[in-house]
Amino acid sequence: MRNIINLLRKFENYYIAFTNSTSTNDEFYCMIKERQAVLLEIYEPLKSIQSMRVSIDEPMVVKAFEEYFTEKWEHIAPINRDKNEVINWIQKQIKLLETKISNEVV
Repeated sequence: MRNIINLLRKFENYYIAFTNSTSTNDEFYCMIKERQAVLLEIYEPLKSIQSMRVSIDEPMVVKAFEEYFTEKWEHIAPINRDKNEVINWIQKQIKLLETKISNEVV
């Protein structure tokens, strides 16, 4: 989690957003390198099915994923995609975990 904070601070174009999604697509991960490639990962954590990874570099498909991502991004509440808010939230989660761990050790 600290590494994510470092990435957010170091790279101007690095963003993360949090959602309260109850979507059935929880087993789907997508990373887009603008105008270059899309990396898809599909997995089912509760089943014995192996994960599947696909890298796509066909320009029209990459562009379609970029447009889909932009549409999804715009529907996320601004506070949940603001860099400073995301960093603050992650820092609070780290503190909660540290407190929980220290209480369990005692």
